[in-house]
Amino acid sequence: MPYRIAHRIAVNRTVAGVHFPVDSLIGALIGCRLGEDLYRLAHGLAPLPAIALDLGPDDRTLLCGRVPIAADEDFTLELLGRLHQPGPDHGAAPCGILGRLWAKAAAEWPETAGPET
Repeated sequence: MPYRIAHRIAVNRTVAGVHFPVDSLIGALIGCRLGEDLYRLAHGLAPLPAIALDLGPDDRTLLCGRVPIAADEDFTLELLGRLHQPGPDHGAAPCGILGRLWAKAAAEWPETAGPET
């Protein structure tokens, strides 16, 4: 549900003329990566490798890592799913002070808390 709400807000900002779709896409990617790396840090896992953004060979395609984004492609949850793949090792036990805080926050969301709480 948080992805859908954020996507709806991003689309509304595009319709209102205050953002280009690529602004929302990159913001969503940054948010997903920060969340993923925070999870990994709280669980004693290595951060994900960096992703480079670059223009494709035709200057009308953006490359996010190895995934091309066409110039006329709109920001959708499907596109975000193609670009952001959560790292392996989900299910690791929380560790350290950040891990304890993570476990307490996860306990407030019992339907998603999983075995670590």
